[in-house]
Amino acid sequence: MTLTQIKNKSQLSKRQIEILQDWVTQKSKGLTYNIYASLDLRISDFKTAVVDTNLFPAGFNNLCDKMLEHSSRCFGEYIRHFFPRVRTLTIYTEAHTRNLFYFKNLLALGRMVETAGFICLFTHPLLEGEVEGLAFSLMNLKKADLILSNNDFSEGFPQLLRALDIPVIPRQHLAWTQRRKSKHFAFTKTLASELSGSLGLDPWFFSADFEVESQVDLRDQTSIDRLKDKASRLLMRIRQKYSEYGIADLPTLFIKDDAGTYGMGIMTIRDASELDVLSRKMINKMSVGKQHRIQSLLLQEGVPSRLLRNGAPAEPVIYCLGNQVVGAFLRVNASRDRMSNLNSKGMEFYRLCREEIHDEPMPEECIEDCLTDGLTSVSVQVALLASALENTSAL
Repeated sequence: MTLTQIKNKSQLSKRQIEILQDWVTQKSKGLTYNIYASLDLRISDFKTAVVDTNLFPAGFNNLCDKMLEHSSRCFGEYIRHFFPRVRTLTIYTEAHTRNLFYFKNLLALGRMVETAGFICLFTHPLLEGEVEGLAFSLMNLKKADLILSNNDFSEGFPQLLRALDIPVIPRQHLAWTQRRKSKHFAFTKTLASELSGSLGLDPWFFSADFEVESQVDLRDQTSIDRLKDKASRLLMRIRQKYSEYGIADLPTLFIKDDAGTYGMGIMTIRDASELDVLSRKMINKMSVGKQHRIQSLLLQEGVPSRLLRNGAPAEPVIYCLGNQVVGAFLRVNASRDRMSNLNSKGMEFYRLCREEIHDEPMPEECIEDCLTDGLTSVSVQVALLASALENTSAL
């Protein structure tokens, strides 16, 4: 199959779209979708894949007004369906006193909650009084009917929330102290394989292959040897796919913290032997994540981005509420190449709009929608279903 034929497969037929919709409906029965999620999407010349699913998303300030309006409607529908008695909602935040963009995210999130018809309050044990235009108080925990966490609890789920007799969402088992990316992508792999037969598409076209290695110590050669074995196996599978579809790119792996966030604890390799010559700096970088020591590593197929913004590589970040896609923006990083991790120093954000969501003209500040490829819908729906399986698995 040529690259042209692969690109043609990215546009789903009417029948394939119907199959996808029916399949999602059937697979969703008995599942509870998470309140919100953001999906990092990579779109290449030969495949599209969600490469990270964040269940405690920030960045709502990067969504345009129209998308926030739509988000408010979806948020209200979700809360009233699952928590019909809720009137006051308290957001448990991170404590990023130096990250002003995070507080802009909270302002946008609060606006979304209030527009949906709820009272919105904010709390964190280290923040009290007015911070960047938001009023923080621990007393807001007692005023709430529901706690919405915008903190991923990398340091552990706090006792003060355990002691509450009201719901906390996302649920405790989705915090990074318990959640693992490898479990999410295992669900993704199973779902993609099941769907592929109905669509007549290789699941590789809409998912990223992976391996996982637990109990890793990059200072120990035995541990390195185990990691090299996993890397060799994964690289071999990718090379076979490249050969099958006539792809000239050089296979690349992302090795990342299996419980990681904020783009921390990530490196790339193109040959397993590179793991034998890691610098002290890289070993230190790959040993410590956000408020925890890294012990389990996810090895993930790298997907080169074909999207550019002003000549710089870009990737869409898709925002979802429940099972609804509500908006997106482009993450752009002029200091990186098309295979690199773009969630790093130098990144910028550009708003995207989907006119089919709000059925109105695209706001002037939004750039053109690049999410027209059918494989995008497939990849996003599979990732959302995988996160719903994660959310429901401990119910």
